[in-house]
Amino acid sequence: MGQKALYAGKYRSMIEKKFELPSGVLRAYEIVTQNDTAAAMVCAVTKDGKFIMTREFRVGPERYFFDAPGGMVDEGEDMEEAAKRELLEETGYEAGKIEYMGLFYIGAYDETRWQCFLATECERKAEQKLDEAEFIEVVLKSREEVLGEIEKGDMVLGDAAVMMMAMRRIEEKK
Repeated sequence: MGQKALYAGKYRSMIEKKFELPSGVLRAYEIVTQNDTAAAMVCAVTKDGKFIMTREFRVGPERYFFDAPGGMVDEGEDMEEAAKRELLEETGYEAGKIEYMGLFYIGAYDETRWQCFLATECERKAEQKLDEAEFIEVVLKSREEVLGEIEKGDMVLGDAAVMMMAMRRIEEKK
């Protein structure tokens, strides 16, 4: 029914969207959006079956989390190329094979569209190339260790869901 800008930051913005509910009531919702709403995430696995995770401080909850490598897609960049680039930049690993897994949204009140990929047969090829504000530790984990991090709440929900999706894909190929 309409929307208006509430806040515009360097990386994220907030807008208000108005909707008419099935009951006929008009309701306003605050929606978070990235200033570029296209993003790529990679569930990456080494040749010996270890999951390539990143460990990074997240300012919202003020704690460290394990994540799947990923980030925003550069203007004019293909989604798969963005996934490969993010994997290489954040971890130094290169995908032997890569396949598209699907699209998901990080939350019900966020417009960011995450395109998710499964990268297999990954090998370390370079040093990390991090932005000035990135401080990322690369960690290799077994399937069981990744599931343990999910159970402990040491992964954000979107990353956890995508990692489980990747594990299912890998199991189906056996």
